[in-house]
Amino acid sequence: MPNRTLVGQGQIIFVQTGYVNNVQGNGDWSALPPDPGSNQWLFKFRMFPQNHAIFTWFAGPTSDFNYLANSFYNPQTGSTVQTNCQRIG
Repeated sequence: MPNRTLVGQGQIIFVQTGYVNNVQGNGDWSALPPDPGSNQWLFKFRMFPQNHAIFTWFAGPTSDFNYLANSFYNPQTGSTVQTNCQRIG
């Protein structure tokens, strides 16, 4: 069984302001089973960077084992949040 820890780095892009924050740090992850009527598993990642608040993101498998992606539509704002992840190492 995996130990569910991670070490990650990446960017958080705030679209409304154009601000980009580079983050890196330790974290954890878990696998979430598909919603009813779906066969799409999601992975939940949580990162504890030193230069940013703790945050969580979700991503699902793509056709390439090394990449995960997801899009969430927010009906309150009309915006879409896109998540893209790449496994390194």
